[in-house]
Amino acid sequence: MLTRRIELRPGETILIHAAGSGVSSAAIPMARLLGATVIATAGTEAKCKRALEIGADHCIPYETQDFTAAVRSITNKGGSTRS
Repeated sequence: MLTRRIELRPGETILIHAAGSGVSSAAIPMARLLGATVIATAGTEAKCKRALEIGADHCIPYETQDFTAAVRSITNKGGSTRS
C-alpha cells in the first residue's frame, strides 16, 4: 500500500492512525525505510511509546490530544489530501 497505492516517497510525511494495531505497527517501520517522516496516532501513551520505539517520529495520543491540531502544528499547517 505504501509504495503502490499512495506511492510514498522520501521526504514526505505520512499520518498513520491506530499505531497499536498490527497493520500500523508494520507500516511505521516500512514508511521510515522509504524515507518518510511518520506521524502516528494511538489511544494511549503506552501505545505511543511503542510507536516511537518502532520508528514513528511523532505520536499523538488521540484520547487526550486533538490530533488534527497536533498534526497541523507538527507540519507547520501543511498537509495533503492524497490517499
